Amino acid sequence: MLQTGLYDLHVALQARMVAFSGWSMPVQYAAGPITEHMAVRRVGGLFDVSHMARFELRGSGVADFLLRVLTRSVARRKPGDAVYSLMTYSDGTVIDDLIAVGKEDGWLLVANAVNRNKDLEWLRQQATGQDVDIVDVTEQTSMLAIQGPDAVRLVSSVLGIDAGSLRRFKARTAIWESKPVLTTRTGYTGEDGFELVLPRTEGGSLFQHLLEAGRPRGWLPCGLAARDSLRLEACLPLYGHEISQNINPLEADLAWAVSFRNPRFIGRDALLKAWLEPPTRRLCAFRMEDKGVPRAGYAVYDQDRRIGTVTSGNKSPTLDQFIGMALCDASATEMERFTVEIRGRRLSALVVPKPFYSRPA
Repeated sequence: MLQTGLYDLHVALQARMVAFSGWSMPVQYAAGPITEHMAVRRVGGLFDVSHMARFELRGSGVADFLLRVLTRSVARRKPGDAVYSLMTYSDGTVIDDLIAVGKEDGWLLVANAVNRNKDLEWLRQQATGQDVDIVDVTEQTSMLAIQGPDAVRLVSSVLGIDAGSLRRFKARTAIWESKPVLTTRTGYTGEDGFELVLPRTEGGSLFQHLLEAGRPRGWLPCGLAARDSLRLEACLPLYGHEISQNINPLEADLAWAVSFRNPRFIGRDALLKAWLEPPTRRLCAFRMEDKGVPRAGYAVYDQDRRIGTVTSGNKSPTLDQFIGMALCDASATEMERFTVEIRGRRLSALVVPKPFYSRPA
């Protein structure tokens, strides 16, 4: 079982550690996932996301290579730009979703932990014969997520930068204890926030310093459970749930992450064909009217006809309601309600707009 550079710190903070994608990760701390969730919504929370895959790409052929493997074009992107994109197979289904960060000496790709080996193999296959050097730096680096309304203040004070001047999906390098910290204004919670990549040996020190600086204002360390409930409220996709090798980006409402102006990316022809045809499946959001917990894999019905499957579901701490997303027949998005089969009973659910939660402007 792999351990991040913050493992000992998590144990000292009384985290409950679980196996996740080959890593020992904190699922929650002493405060519990609901308290952690609400801390992020009200003030802020700190996450160790060092388990996420990180690949450094260098070489004269990198820009051309990324035009082939990413669904969004990076042709006009510069160092300091961060791009959410997908990698797709030739049939248009999703290999993974990731963030590509432009650096002075190349690009950093941040991908899902569960897909680390698959992604690396795919990228190296596509790079054969090109001047593209791909280095897996996952285990040599730490990655921290600082999320919440107070994120700008905390990052500015600790890193000594004007974090508020860094626009959404932009990156810059700060310095922490003489070490470079790649700072991007991104996140996976529906709140404002930053993700920091730095040498593995410095991750625990920076996490602890951020926590000590933020605690008087209500900042908490947060685990995987809070991260999942936060992303669900924001209707952010999770690989293996809303996106997968069996779901294309258009079905998952990720058409905005596909640039058809780029004629070269793998999967373009299949996705263009799907774009020009009426959709047969769509991702929809719902909240339970009857009491019951919707879980991934549960069947969705319109009367006696099965129309889809729950992709994610849980209780929303912010809304105090049971909510979920489901991949359904396209007609479901026009329905007022349907039923979800939970433990042998078909319970009523109201179809609602996405997302469940948006942070105040």
